[in-house]
Amino acid sequence: IVKKHSCIKVLGEIEHTLMYKLYNQIDVVVSCSREDAMPVVVTEGCMTGKLIILSDAIGSADFIEHGKTGLVFKNEDVDGLIRWIEWAVSNREQAERIGRASKEVYKKYFSMDQFKDNLLAIIK
Repeated sequence: IVKKHSCIKVLGEIEHTLMYKLYNQIDVVVSCSREDAMPVVVTEGCMTGKLIILSDAIGSADFIEHGKTGLVFKNEDVDGLIRWIEWAVSNREQAERIGRASKEVYKKYFSMDQFKDNLLAIIK
């Protein structure tokens, strides 16, 4: 897929402090983990309003509405993952709109205010 689309860059492992700078240059965040309770990269992607493409096997998928706040593919379905990445490249305006909507997922479930409210509810 990288050879087919020159706009795709695979950067490999990146230090967390550098990621905040890179989010300004990123259009899509992909989390293709086979198993992960709550990947930070998905939360940060939502926080920065990026299109999220993620496996249905990770915990964050429970908060994403496919086609509205992100794109979810079936775990280990490589063809499905490729299909959504190619879709994002070919449908940039829609992908950006879905990415902007992902900010609402962050505000509703992952923000510090929401964390505080949840913690206070548990304490009470």
